[in-house]
Amino acid sequence: MDVVRSLALFGLVLALTAGPAEAETLVGDWRFDESRSSSVAGAPALSDVGTGNAFATETVGGQPDRVLTFPAKNGLLLPNENGFFTGAPGSLRDDVYSIVIDMRFADVADYKRILNWEGPNGTDDGLYAKAGLLVYYSGGVDQLPPDPATTPKLEPNTWAQITFTRFGKSELDVYLNGEQVLSDVADNPDVSLLDGDGLWFFRDDLAPPDDPGENSAGAVARIRFYEGWINPTQAEQLASQQAPPISDADADGRYDFEDNCASAANPDQANLDADGQGDACDPDDDGDSLADGADNCPALANPDQANLEGDAQGDACDPDDDNDGAADASDKCPTVSDPGQGDTDSDGQGDACDSDDDGDGVVDASDKCPTVTNPAQEDTDGDGQGDACDADDDGDAVPDDSDRCPIVVDAGQADTDGDGLGDACDADDDGDGVLDALDACPALARAGVNGCPAAVVNRTGRARTRRAGRRGIRVLTGLQAGCPAATLPCPIRGAVTVVGSGGTSAVRRLGRVKTSVRPGASRNVAIKLSKRGARRLRRAGRLRVRIRVTVTGADGRPVTVTRKARIRPPR
Repeated sequence: MDVVRSLALFGLVLALTAGPAEAETLVGDWRFDESRSSSVAGAPALSDVGTGNAFATETVGGQPDRVLTFPAKNGLLLPNENGFFTGAPGSLRDDVYSIVIDMRFADVADYKRILNWEGPNGTDDGLYAKAGLLVYYSGGVDQLPPDPATTPKLEPNTWAQITFTRFGKSELDVYLNGEQVLSDVADNPDVSLLDGDGLWFFRDDLAPPDDPGENSAGAVARIRFYEGWINPTQAEQLASQQAPPISDADADGRYDFEDNCASAANPDQANLDADGQGDACDPDDDGDSLADGADNCPALANPDQANLEGDAQGDACDPDDDNDGAADASDKCPTVSDPGQGDTDSDGQGDACDSDDDGDGVVDASDKCPTVTNPAQEDTDGDGQGDACDADDDGDAVPDDSDRCPIVVDAGQADTDGDGLGDACDADDDGDGVLDALDACPALARAGVNGCPAAVVNRTGRARTRRAGRRGIRVLTGLQAGCPAATLPCPIRGAVTVVGSGGTSAVRRLGRVKTSVRPGASRNVAIKLSKRGARRLRRAGRLRVRIRVTVTGADGRPVTVTRKARIRPPR
C-alpha cells in the first residue's frame, strides 16, 4: 500500500479495525534536534547513560535528519518522573501503552539491547535483538517469533522503526518497519514499567552484572510514547513515515493523524480541556459549554460567568476582581477595595475587611491596642493605652525600649550587674546566682555558697627546692593561690610531709607555712623547711613528699590542693 493510499484510507481503517482502543494520544515525543527533551509537555527529558552520546545529521528515510549517536556501552534513560509511568493525571497509563523507536545499530551480532528494565526477579527484562531477530526477554526466557527463519531482522547500519505495543498483561506485539514480528506475547507480568525507576534504551542501568557484548553503537532519530495500543494498520502507517512524509496539512510539524488540529497550525498541541481537539481549532477551549466569543473567561471554565465589578472579564480569570490595583492572588480583601493592603495580624485578611485587625480576639472597637495583639488588655499605668502599644508602660518617663524595669517605676535605672535588668526589678542585683535576700556580698558578681566569691588554687609547675639563707631550704610548691577582689585578704596554710614515714605528724612534717594573699592578687606558695626537716632531706638525698596548700576565700570555704612530689636538696 503506497503512502497516498494509506493516508486516504487511514480514518476508515481505524474506524473498522477490531480490538483495543487506537493509539490516539501522543504523550512523549523526543526528536533529538539538539535536545533530549520531549516536544509534548509533561514528559520527562531523556538522560544519557554512559558518556559519548552526540548529536549528528544522518539520512533517515531518504532525507537529512538530526539524530543522537551513541557509542557501544552507551544509551538513554527515560526516568519515572512526575508520575509519567505511574498514572498521574495526563501521564501514561500503566496498562496500555506503545513505544515507537526510529533507530539503527552498527552491530547486530549476538544479543543487543533495545528496551531494558529490571524485572521483579532482578532480571534485565525487555526487548532485544538476537542476531538481528527481535526477541522479547522476560524472567530469563526468550520469547521468539513463531518462524525465525522468515521473520524480518535488523540489519547493521540500516535505519529501522521498531514498535513495541502493549494491551493489558496478556498481549504484547512488536513490529519491525510496520511488519509484525511478535504477536500476542502472553503471560508476561514483567512488561509493566511500574517495576523499575525508569526505562533504558540501548543498554542497561550500568549496575553489575553487565555484559558489554550486549551493547552496540548506533543512532536514534526519534522515540515516541503513546497512551493506547497500536494495531497492525497503525504500525504500517507509522513505518511509512520513513518514506516521503505523511500529510501535514497545516505544516506545524505534526502529521495529520496525530495532530489535534489537522487544519490549524499548532505545533505545541495545546489542548486546555483535554477533549482531543486542540485550542487552535476548538470553539470552546475551556469546555464550560460557552463559546469562546461569548465566554468572559474563554481559557478558564466558569459556567456561572460571575463578574463582581461588571467588567468584561469574569471573576474566574480576572486578576483583580475588586479593581483596587491588587491582584486577587495576593489581595488580602479580594472583594473589598483595599489598595493599601494593610494586614496587621498577617492572617491573610486585610484590615479593610478584618473586624479584629491584630487578631487578638478583641474587636477593634473595644481594643486598647487595636493594631497590636494584647488579648489580656493589660494597662500597667492605667492611662487607657494598653501596655502592648504604650511606649512607657509604667509611666516613669523612661521609654520602655530603654527602661531596665519597664513595668516597675525606676527613674534612676540602676543596674549593678549590667544584665539589662534594673536593680528595682532584679532579684539578684550582682547576677551571681544568689538572691539579694541571701547574698552576703550583694555587690560582687562572682558567687560562692554565700554569695561571695571563692578563692582558687592552681597548679603552675612541678615542685622543686631552693636555698633559703645559708643552710635553709625552701620548697617551691608549684601551686598558686588566688584571692578574689573586693574582699578581705585570703589566708594560706601549707605543709610538706614525708610520704610513708612512720611516727606522728610532727615527725613526718618537714615544714609548714602560714601566710595570706591580698584581695585581687595571686601568689606562688613556697614552704620553708624546718631545720630538722632540712637536715633530714640532706641526709636522705631524696624524699617522696606530700604537699598540701589550703586557701580560704571570702565565702568562708577553704580550697585545698594536695600533690605528691620527689624533692632533693638544692645544689
